[in-house]
Formats: sequence, structure tokens, C-alpha cells
Amino acid sequence: MGARVGRWLVWSMAAWWGLSCVVVAPLDIPGKYPRGWLPDSALLFLLGSALGWLAWRGNGQAALRPPDWLHLSAARAALLSLAYLLLRHAPAALRELSERFDPRGAVSLLAEHFSGESYRLFFLYCADIYLLAGILVSGGYFFLHRRAGSEEEDKYLACLRSLASLPRLFVGQRPHWSAAARRGTLTVALKLFFVPYLTGWTIENALHLAAFLGPRPWDFYAVNQALMDGCILLDTLVFSIGYP
Repeated sequence: MGARVGRWLVWSMAAWWGLSCVVVAPLDIPGKYPRGWLPDSALLFLLGSALGWLAWRGNGQAALRPPDWLHLSAARAALLSLAYLLLRHAPAALRELSERFDPRGAVSLLAEHFSGESYRLFFLYCADIYLLAGILVSGGYFFLHRRAGSEEEDKYLACLRSLASLPRLFVGQRPHWSAAARRGTLTVALKLFFVPYLTGWTIENALHLAAFLGPRPWDFYAVNQALMDGCILLDTLVFSIGYP
């Protein structure tokens, strides 16, 4: 039974990958989105490939399983691409829900939140870099420093397993949930909220400082203001790089 489920998952991910390449790709032009450069077809390809790898890794024979570093890196690639898709399309989806069900309520406020200036700057300058850098850095880290603990202890992998088990609710069963899944879900939610804000603040501070350093009389006030702006820029830059 487990082997049949595993094969079904692998073929489902392969079909998803094919659909994204054949159907979505011709309509997907890189750079057409105001929220990021990578097209949806590339994100769907990455998400489907990572989930398919994890499905095969979790259901194959132990002797055929790939190294742990690929398993852990695939979990992060899946979550990063899923987060990218959610943040990209959240404003449009929430506006549609707001117009239909809640014109002036919390859904409308959420749509405005995800359409703010910090999110615009994040997608304009940094979203694609964060995605690709996160995949490459995590893969390199796990390749060079393999985890000593078991994969069950990895919070991001546990979070992904919980998300994949949510359909159990429709048949009256409990989804996968554990302490690691709880930590992983909380971490992903916090990063989804704070990373665009921190990055947006960093870009705003950099643009402000660049404009302030233009031709001007440099008195004590100007030097003091430039130093303060530089410290604030450094502070937000460190957190925007280190927080993810």
C-alpha cells in the first residue's frame, strides 16, 4: 500500500511538472509580474520537483534513498517557492475575496497590507535573489555539514509534512502534527511577515541615504544625520540578511 501511494505521489508531481511546462510556460513571460521576475511556471516547476523528490525519498527503499542533504534542501526549496507564490498572488486573491464577501473588513485590510510599499520594494529588488540564494545556500550548507540528528527533527521538513497531510481532515483523520512541525510552521509564518518588511525598510533607507549624500552644504547637522541614517541602514541590512 505504501509503495503504491509513493508511486502515485511521484507520478502526480511529474504530471504537475509537465503541466507547468506545457500549459503555463507559453503564457508565462519572465519579468511580466510587478511582484518578482521569476515566472509562475518556474516556481511551479521548482515546487513540483521538490515535492516529487520528497515523495520518492519518503517512500522508496532505504538502499535507493538519496543523501539526507538533498532531502533537507528539497524541503526548503518547496517552502521557498510556495511562499513566493503565496506572497505574489495574495493581494489579488484577497481583493477578490474582499469584494465578494467582506468589502470593508479584515480581508480588505490584509489585501492592503500585502500590497504595501515594503512588499513592492521586496519584489522589485530582492524576492528572486532571496529564493535562489536560499536554495543554493541551504544546499551547500547541508552538503558540507550534514545534520547529526534525524530528519524527523528538522522543523521545515516537519512543517511541509503537516501541510501535505491537511487533506486528511476531509476524511475525518488528524493531520501530521508534532513539536517540530509547530516550530517550523511558526518560523515560516514569522519569516513570511518580517522578511519583506525588513528588506523593504533596508531599500528605503538606502535610497534615502543616497539622496541625502547628494550635493549639499556639509555642516554638523548634515554629518550627524548622515551617520544616523547609515547606522539605521546597517541595522536593517544585517537583520534582512540574517533573519532568513
